[in-house]
Amino acid sequence: IAADYFSQALIKRAPGEPQARYGYALGLAGAASQIGDYGRAIDAYILAVELAPNSNDTWRVEEAIATLYIQLEDYESAVTHALNATSKAPTEEGERLRNLVEQLQQLLEE
Repeated sequence: IAADYFSQALIKRAPGEPQARYGYALGLAGAASQIGDYGRAIDAYILAVELAPNSNDTWRVEEAIATLYIQLEDYESAVTHALNATSKAPTEEGERLRNLVEQLQQLLEE
C-alpha cells in the first residue's frame, strides 16, 4: 500500500530532511485520502504544513485539510483550515476560498 510506504519513508528515509519529509507527508496524505482514511490524511497534511509553513503551496494543503474535514462533517475545523487557506492564497484564489468559508459558516448555523 502506498500509504504504508510513505509512512515508513517519513520515519526511516528522511528523519532529518524537512523538504524530503514534506514530500513524503504530502504523498501519505494523498494516498490515505484515496483510500478514505481521512484522519490519517489530515494528520499527514498538518505535518506537511508544520514542515514547510512558508511554502507557496501551504494554502493548497490547508484547503485540502478543509475538504477532508467537510468529508467528516466537522465544519468547525473545516472553517479554520479554509480561513488559513484564504489568508495564504494568491489573490486570484481568494474569492473562491472566501465563498467556501461562507458556505461552511452557513452549515454551522443550521
